[in-house]
Amino acid sequence: MTNGALAKTRLAIAGFALVAITLTTLIIGGMMLWMVSEPKGSEPIRAQWVTAAATLAYAIFTFATLVVLVIAAFYARSQLASAKESRQLGCLTDLSQRWSSDLIRSARRLVESAGDDFPDFWYGLELQNSDDYFRLAALANFFEDIGILEKDGQITLEQVVDRFGPTLVYYYGIYQTFILNEQAKDPRILENFAKLAQRVNQVIS
Repeated sequence: MTNGALAKTRLAIAGFALVAITLTTLIIGGMMLWMVSEPKGSEPIRAQWVTAAATLAYAIFTFATLVVLVIAAFYARSQLASAKESRQLGCLTDLSQRWSSDLIRSARRLVESAGDDFPDFWYGLELQNSDDYFRLAALANFFEDIGILEKDGQITLEQVVDRFGPTLVYYYGIYQTFILNEQAKDPRILENFAKLAQRVNQVIS
């Protein structure tokens, strides 16, 4: 919900509350004036009118209160939705910044330089305990983080597809051999990356 819509919602709540208070006050005030101005001897009729007016005032106030509560509930729900949208945008902004960082860009260049020999290239770097190995690991962990955020509801699958869909599937294809080999030892390794890549691939295929 936009700031303008939120302001209109607040105004509507205040308006209904003001109408309810005004109507109730007018009814009670009119009733009191009538009671004062009526001649003696009309007490039974006066009592009936007082009861009817009080009942009407109570009904108006109750109805207005219900309307205000409904609008307030809608406003609270809109606030929650707006907060969730803000969190999602924050996550996507952070991911975009990480994707453009020097670390991830250098890892992407390494992947391209390895070509079809990527699995052997990866394990060779691991044996050497090379800095390039940790760069490639950072790239895989980047996609793992996307998978975790989507699983936890911090971002949606649609947002992942829009921002990283084909790219995520492409890099999963490159890392797939390594991931499957490592998951044979521990199924938790990069599992969110793998699961998300499969779901994204179903969407874009």
